[in-house]
Amino acid sequence: MLAGDVIVPPDAAFGADLARVRRRTEVRRLGFTDRSLTNPPLVIAGLDPAGPAAAAGLREGDAVIAFHGAEPSVLHSTEALVLEPEVTIVVAREGGPRPITFATGAGGVPEHVWERREVVRR
Repeated sequence: MLAGDVIVPPDAAFGADLARVRRRTEVRRLGFTDRSLTNPPLVIAGLDPAGPAAAAGLREGDAVIAFHGAEPSVLHSTEALVLEPEVTIVVAREGGPRPITFATGAGGVPEHVWERREVVRR
C-alpha cells in the first residue's frame, strides 16, 4: 500500500460462500485538497486550475467560511461527505462573504466487493 499498490485478498479469502467481484464506483471530487476543509486555517490549497471550482471563481488561498451551508470546522475528512453533483462554498473576499457554486468532478475508481454466491451443499 505504501508503494501505491492496491492489496486485494484472493477470491476465496473469505470462504466458499463469497465471491470477489470487481466494480467501478463513481467518486466525486472537489478539485482541491481535502486538507482545505479539515485542517485549520481553512484555506483552499492544491486547487486544480483547470477544474470546475477554479472556473467558477474559487482561488488558491481563499479562506473558507462555509461548506454545504455549514461551518466546516467539525469536518475530519471530506471522505465522509456525500457530495452532490453541485456544491457551494462560501469564502471570505473583499466586500464580504462570497458563495461559489460549482460542479463536483466525477470519476470512476475500481473496487472489489465480496458477494454471497450460491453454494450447493449435499
